[in-house]
Amino acid sequence: MPKKIKDILFTYLYGIAVPLPQHEKKDGSMVLTGENNPIPSSLKDSAIMQPVDIQGHYQKTIQTHAAVSVPASGLSQSAWFDTDGFDKIGITFKNDGPANSIVYVYYSPDGVNEAGFDNIPQSTTTTKKAVYEIGARFVRVGLSNQDTVAHTMNAWIYLKA
Repeated sequence: MPKKIKDILFTYLYGIAVPLPQHEKKDGSMVLTGENNPIPSSLKDSAIMQPVDIQGHYQKTIQTHAAVSVPASGLSQSAWFDTDGFDKIGITFKNDGPANSIVYVYYSPDGVNEAGFDNIPQSTTTTKKAVYEIGARFVRVGLSNQDTVAHTMNAWIYLKA
C-alpha cells in the first residue's frame, strides 16, 4: 500500500522507500499518476515539440577552393582544416568544363605531415562528390588538373558529426 511522508507518495521495495509517479491536484493534494489519474495538461497538438532527427547533428561547410585557376597538369592544395569533433567529410567539386581531373582529400595527425589520402578517381565530369570517414584530425583538399589547358575549379568540404 502506498504510504505518505511529507506529501510524497511512496512504497517500500526491498526495504527501500521508492517514490511513486504522482502529481499535485489544484487543491494541493498529491495523487498517484495513472490511467485513471492522468497528468493534467493544456498542450495542444501544435504546441508539442515533435522529434527531429537532425537536431542532434552538427555540420560545418568550408569552401576550400573558390574559382582557383589550376594550370595544365597542375595541382592546387588547400590549407589544413581541423576536423576535431567530426567523423565524416563530404566533398563537392565543380570544374569550369569537362576536363580530366582528380580530387584528393589528404589527412594529417598534426596539420603539417601528410599521413594518407582518399581520392575521387579521374574523370571528365564537371562535378564530383563523395563522402569519407575522416582519417586523421586535419584534412586538406587537392585539385589535380590532368588536362592540357588551365581550368577554373571550386571545391567545398562538409564536416559532419
